[in-house]
Amino acid sequence: MARIAKQASLLERLGELSRRRRQAAKKCKINSVASVLHSRESSNSRTTSGEIFVTQAIPILIAVLGGAVLAVQVGVNVQLRNSLGDPITSTFTSFVVGAVGLLVYAIVTRAQWPGTSSLSQVPTWQWAGGLLGAVYVVSTIMVGPRLGAATLLSLVVAGQMIAAMVLDHHGWLGFAQHAVNLWRIVGALLLIAGTVLILRN
Repeated sequence: MARIAKQASLLERLGELSRRRRQAAKKCKINSVASVLHSRESSNSRTTSGEIFVTQAIPILIAVLGGAVLAVQVGVNVQLRNSLGDPITSTFTSFVVGAVGLLVYAIVTRAQWPGTSSLSQVPTWQWAGGLLGAVYVVSTIMVGPRLGAATLLSLVVAGQMIAAMVLDHHGWLGFAQHAVNLWRIVGALLLIAGTVLILRN
């Protein structure tokens, strides 16, 4: 009887040991699957971040090139004013040349012209873009020679940044709404600080 009891106890211990091994193996398998899933999620996150960077790189490059062209435009317009002798006529000439260039481009690319019905549906205030452009060009032509290119454009960019933050915060004029936060305020203050340094030197 004692031998049978010992054998039963041994079998019970072996069964318990086997059960513990199966539980440990199951737990290890679960941890392995979780690790694989986490690694896939991290990989997808890195891929998404890379795709976002590539997607945003082209618009950022275009914006930077546009800013560089803007600086050159101010200098060209100032020289045109020196040649013609009047900021208004030089601005008008600049707009005429730009309009002719756009007309040629539209003809070459066979751009689709809006119909009379589309033109009649345009709100009145949307025609003001050309007037705002004229105000900008005239103002830069008048103050550009006194301030210099760097000072002028730093002040222009500072004004643009302040206006852009207001437009973004409220989502006006079709811009995507982005509320003003601490980081945007800090960025604007740093830009204004850079403008002050340029003005003082």
